[in-house]
Amino acid sequence: MSKEEASPSSRVRLFGGSHCEEVIYRIKIAHDKFDYSAFTKSIGQRPDPSDWGDVVCPSKNSDYHAHIAWTDEKKQVRIQLGHYADEPEPSLIPKNVIYAEECVKYVGQFFKNESAQAHIHADFNFGATKQSRFPLPLRTTIGACKSEIDAIGFKLSEAPSGVSKIWLMQYRDELAVQLFADKRLVFGSFSVADDIKDFVSVIDGVTEVKI
Repeated sequence: MSKEEASPSSRVRLFGGSHCEEVIYRIKIAHDKFDYSAFTKSIGQRPDPSDWGDVVCPSKNSDYHAHIAWTDEKKQVRIQLGHYADEPEPSLIPKNVIYAEECVKYVGQFFKNESAQAHIHADFNFGATKQSRFPLPLRTTIGACKSEIDAIGFKLSEAPSGVSKIWLMQYRDELAVQLFADKRLVFGSFSVADDIKDFVSVIDGVTEVKI
Protein backbone atom coordinates (compact mmCIF):
# COMPACT_ATOMS: atom_id res chain seq x y z
CA MET A 1 0.00 0.00 0.00
CA SER A 2 1.30 3.45 -0.91
CA LYS A 3 2.21 5.82 1.91
CA GLU A 4 -0.40 8.18 0.48
CA GLU A 5 -3.22 5.63 0.88
CA ALA A 6 -5.09 5.29 4.16
CA SER A 7 -5.50 1.92 5.86
CA PRO A 8 -8.87 0.19 5.26
CA SER A 9 -9.99 0.86 8.83
CA SER A 10 -9.41 4.62 8.54
CA ARG A 11 -10.92 5.17 5.10
CA VAL A 12 -13.75 7.67 4.70
CA ARG A 13 -17.12 6.02 3.94
CA LEU A 14 -18.03 8.40 1.13
CA PHE A 15 -19.87 5.85 -1.02
CA GLY A 16 -21.01 3.53 1.76
CA GLY A 17 -22.25 6.40 3.90
CA SER A 18 -24.26 7.81 0.98
CA HIS A 19 -25.56 4.43 -0.24
CA CYS A 20 -23.93 5.18 -3.59
CA GLU A 21 -22.81 2.30 -5.79
CA GLU A 22 -21.40 4.17 -8.78
CA VAL A 23 -21.20 7.53 -10.53
CA ILE A 24 -20.12 7.47 -14.17
CA TYR A 25 -19.25 10.58 -16.21
CA ARG A 26 -19.39 10.18 -20.00
CA ILE A 27 -17.76 12.75 -22.23
CA LYS A 28 -17.53 13.04 -26.02
CA ILE A 29 -14.86 15.41 -27.28
CA ALA A 30 -13.66 16.32 -30.77
CA HIS A 31 -10.01 15.63 -31.54
CA ASP A 32 -9.24 19.29 -32.12
CA LYS A 33 -10.30 20.05 -28.55
CA PHE A 34 -8.37 17.22 -26.90
CA ASP A 35 -4.65 16.33 -27.11
CA TYR A 36 -5.11 12.61 -27.65
CA SER A 37 -1.45 11.89 -28.44
CA ALA A 38 -0.22 13.56 -25.25
CA PHE A 39 -2.93 11.83 -23.22
CA THR A 40 -2.11 8.30 -24.45
CA LYS A 41 1.63 8.91 -24.05
CA SER A 42 1.16 10.14 -20.49
CA ILE A 43 -1.21 7.36 -19.46
CA GLY A 44 0.89 4.64 -21.13
CA GLN A 45 -1.77 3.09 -23.35
CA ARG A 46 -2.83 3.65 -26.95
CA PRO A 47 -5.57 1.16 -27.83
CA ASP A 48 -6.43 0.39 -31.44
CA PRO A 49 -9.28 2.50 -32.89
CA SER A 50 -12.66 1.41 -31.51
CA ASP A 51 -10.96 -0.59 -28.72
CA TRP A 52 -11.11 0.71 -25.16
CA GLY A 53 -8.23 1.67 -22.92
CA ASP A 54 -8.71 1.40 -19.18
CA VAL A 55 -6.75 2.50 -16.13
CA VAL A 56 -7.69 1.67 -12.53
CA CYS A 57 -7.33 4.50 -10.01
CA PRO A 58 -7.40 3.69 -6.27
CA SER A 59 -8.59 6.24 -3.73
CA LYS A 60 -6.14 7.75 -1.27
CA ASN A 61 -8.44 7.69 1.73
CA SER A 62 -12.00 6.71 0.77
CA ASP A 63 -14.09 3.61 0.05
CA TYR A 64 -14.16 3.78 -3.73
CA HIS A 65 -12.01 3.58 -6.82
CA ALA A 66 -12.19 5.01 -10.32
CA HIS A 67 -11.60 3.90 -13.88
CA ILE A 68 -10.38 6.12 -16.70
CA ALA A 69 -11.69 4.47 -19.87
CA TRP A 70 -11.56 5.82 -23.41
CA THR A 71 -11.85 4.95 -27.09
CA ASP A 72 -10.83 6.76 -30.28
CA GLU A 73 -13.73 7.06 -32.73
CA LYS A 74 -11.76 8.92 -35.44
CA LYS A 75 -13.81 12.14 -35.34
CA GLN A 76 -14.08 12.20 -31.56
CA VAL A 77 -12.81 10.61 -28.38
CA ARG A 78 -15.22 9.03 -25.91
CA ILE A 79 -14.06 9.20 -22.30
CA GLN A 80 -15.70 7.49 -19.35
CA LEU A 81 -14.73 8.44 -15.80
CA GLY A 82 -16.36 5.85 -13.57
CA HIS A 83 -16.35 6.05 -9.77
CA TYR A 84 -17.30 2.80 -8.05
CA ALA A 85 -17.88 1.67 -4.48
CA ASP A 86 -15.33 -0.67 -2.84
CA GLU A 87 -11.63 -1.30 -3.25
CA PRO A 88 -10.01 -2.20 -6.60
CA GLU A 89 -8.15 -5.45 -7.16
CA PRO A 90 -4.53 -4.58 -6.19
CA SER A 91 -3.08 -6.44 -9.17
CA LEU A 92 -4.94 -4.11 -11.56
CA ILE A 93 -3.45 -0.91 -10.15
CA PRO A 94 -0.63 0.38 -12.41
CA LYS A 95 2.79 1.31 -11.06
CA ASN A 96 2.33 4.92 -12.09
CA VAL A 97 -0.70 5.51 -9.91
CA ILE A 98 -3.34 8.11 -10.74
CA TYR A 99 -5.50 8.47 -7.66
CA ALA A 100 -9.27 8.47 -7.94
CA GLU A 101 -9.51 11.90 -6.31
CA GLU A 102 -7.29 13.32 -9.08
CA CYS A 103 -8.40 11.36 -12.15
CA VAL A 104 -10.82 13.98 -13.52
CA LYS A 105 -8.28 16.77 -13.07
CA TYR A 106 -5.62 14.53 -14.64
CA VAL A 107 -7.70 13.91 -17.77
CA GLY A 108 -8.75 17.56 -17.83
CA GLN A 109 -5.19 18.76 -18.48
CA PHE A 110 -5.41 17.34 -22.02
CA PHE A 111 -8.55 19.33 -22.92
CA LYS A 112 -8.20 22.66 -24.69
CA ASN A 113 -10.86 24.08 -22.34
CA GLU A 114 -11.08 24.09 -18.55
CA SER A 115 -14.41 22.26 -18.54
CA ALA A 116 -16.45 19.77 -20.55
CA GLN A 117 -20.07 18.70 -20.81
CA ALA A 118 -20.72 15.27 -19.27
CA HIS A 119 -23.64 12.89 -19.22
CA ILE A 120 -23.88 11.17 -15.84
CA HIS A 121 -25.34 7.88 -14.63
CA ALA A 122 -25.47 7.30 -10.88
CA ASP A 123 -26.76 4.29 -8.96
CA PHE A 124 -27.75 4.16 -5.28
CA ASN A 125 -29.10 1.38 -3.09
CA PHE A 126 -30.71 2.48 0.16
CA GLY A 127 -31.65 -0.99 1.32
CA ALA A 128 -34.49 -0.83 3.85
CA THR A 129 -33.62 2.69 5.08
CA LYS A 130 -35.75 4.55 2.51
CA GLN A 131 -38.88 4.05 0.46
CA SER A 132 -40.56 5.73 -2.49
CA ARG A 133 -43.00 8.56 -1.72
CA PHE A 134 -45.08 7.14 -4.55
CA PRO A 135 -46.79 3.94 -3.31
CA LEU A 136 -44.72 1.03 -4.60
CA PRO A 137 -45.18 -1.77 -5.32
CA LEU A 138 -48.56 -1.08 -6.90
CA ARG A 139 -50.66 -4.18 -7.47
CA THR A 140 -52.63 -4.30 -10.70
CA THR A 141 -53.98 -6.67 -13.31
CA ILE A 142 -52.80 -6.77 -16.92
CA GLY A 143 -55.16 -8.88 -18.97
CA ALA A 144 -55.70 -12.05 -16.99
CA CYS A 145 -52.41 -11.69 -15.09
CA LYS A 146 -52.01 -10.23 -11.65
CA SER A 147 -48.88 -8.11 -11.48
CA GLU A 148 -47.01 -5.48 -9.51
CA ILE A 149 -45.59 -2.19 -10.66
CA ASP A 150 -42.37 -2.01 -8.64
CA ALA A 151 -40.60 0.86 -10.42
CA ILE A 152 -41.42 4.39 -11.50
CA GLY A 153 -39.56 7.06 -13.45
CA PHE A 154 -39.66 10.81 -12.82
CA LYS A 155 -38.68 13.36 -15.46
CA LEU A 156 -37.49 16.54 -13.74
CA SER A 157 -38.19 19.52 -15.99
CA GLU A 158 -36.12 21.96 -13.92
CA ALA A 159 -33.13 19.55 -13.75
CA PRO A 160 -31.93 20.28 -10.18
CA SER A 161 -28.17 19.71 -9.93
CA GLY A 162 -28.36 18.70 -13.59
CA VAL A 163 -30.59 15.69 -12.83
CA SER A 164 -33.14 15.15 -15.60
CA LYS A 165 -34.54 11.75 -14.69
CA ILE A 166 -34.81 9.43 -11.68
CA TRP A 167 -35.85 5.80 -11.59
CA LEU A 168 -37.05 4.30 -8.29
CA MET A 169 -37.12 0.51 -7.97
CA GLN A 170 -38.88 -0.65 -4.82
CA TYR A 171 -38.43 -4.25 -3.78
CA ARG A 172 -39.62 -5.88 -0.54
CA ASP A 173 -36.79 -4.64 1.66
CA GLU A 174 -34.78 -2.60 -0.77
CA LEU A 175 -34.97 0.70 -2.60
CA ALA A 176 -32.67 1.09 -5.58
CA VAL A 177 -32.34 4.43 -7.37
CA GLN A 178 -30.82 5.32 -10.71
CA LEU A 179 -30.51 8.88 -11.93
CA PHE A 180 -29.38 10.58 -15.10
CA ALA A 181 -27.85 14.03 -15.22
CA ASP A 182 -26.04 16.42 -17.53
CA LYS A 183 -23.62 19.08 -16.34
CA ARG A 184 -20.33 20.75 -17.11
CA LEU A 185 -17.34 19.36 -15.28
CA VAL A 186 -14.90 22.04 -14.22
CA PHE A 187 -11.73 19.97 -14.04
CA GLY A 188 -9.85 22.04 -11.49
CA SER A 189 -12.66 22.09 -8.90
CA PHE A 190 -14.28 18.70 -9.56
CA SER A 191 -15.44 16.71 -6.53
CA VAL A 192 -17.38 13.46 -6.75
CA ALA A 193 -18.27 13.93 -3.07
CA ASP A 194 -20.04 17.21 -3.89
CA ASP A 195 -21.94 15.58 -6.76
CA ILE A 196 -23.05 12.65 -4.60
CA LYS A 197 -24.29 15.09 -1.96
CA ASP A 198 -26.26 17.01 -4.59
CA PHE A 199 -27.72 13.83 -6.07
CA VAL A 200 -28.83 12.54 -2.66
CA SER A 201 -30.56 15.86 -2.04
CA VAL A 202 -32.54 15.42 -5.27
CA ILE A 203 -33.37 11.80 -4.38
CA ASP A 204 -34.66 12.97 -0.99
CA GLY A 205 -37.41 14.87 -2.80
CA VAL A 206 -39.01 11.67 -4.13
CA THR A 207 -38.23 9.31 -1.23
CA GLU A 208 -38.79 9.20 2.51
CA VAL A 209 -37.29 7.45 5.51
CA LYS A 210 -38.80 4.03 5.98
CA ILE A 211 -40.39 3.67 9.42
